[in-house]
Amino acid sequence: MRDHAVSWADDEQGFLAELARGRRAEYRVAIALLEAGHAVRVGQVETRDNGEPIWRTWEHGDRFADQADLIVNERHTLEVKSRALTFTGPDDFPFDTALIGSARRWKARTVMPMGVVIVSDATDARIFVPSTTAHMWQVRDQRDGVRDYEDKSVHVPRACLRTWDFLLRELAA
Repeated sequence: MRDHAVSWADDEQGFLAELARGRRAEYRVAIALLEAGHAVRVGQVETRDNGEPIWRTWEHGDRFADQADLIVNERHTLEVKSRALTFTGPDDFPFDTALIGSARRWKARTVMPMGVVIVSDATDARIFVPSTTAHMWQVRDQRDGVRDYEDKSVHVPRACLRTWDFLLRELAA
């Protein structure tokens, strides 16, 4: 657990730990896609911009908004979100909505990804949120317990959650 006595902006160790946690999930999803026969590139990670934490780039517009976590078959981009939740699929997802990220970043995008893969840290299960369901997404005020601040976040209703097999069929189409 992160020490909230240090602000997120100054918490180098916390920042890198969260970056590594997310990156591990991206690699787990990439390997599963490779095993399913897809070509996968893992997106580039930049941890600093002129020595400043990434979050400060929001002040200048988000140059990372369209940066994909995964590029599949050189034509589909996917976001990957790692969650400290226990689920095996959409039916037993523990909440009525799934958090898929900052509203600020989703609004700044000029290219919409194919969707978001949400990975359970506990079970390694994966669910998929297609971007075609974006008309159902909701923006809510959300307290970020890791970074210790409040921001607007995008939440996806349970009706938008799809299985991993759904994603594999979409990628094969």
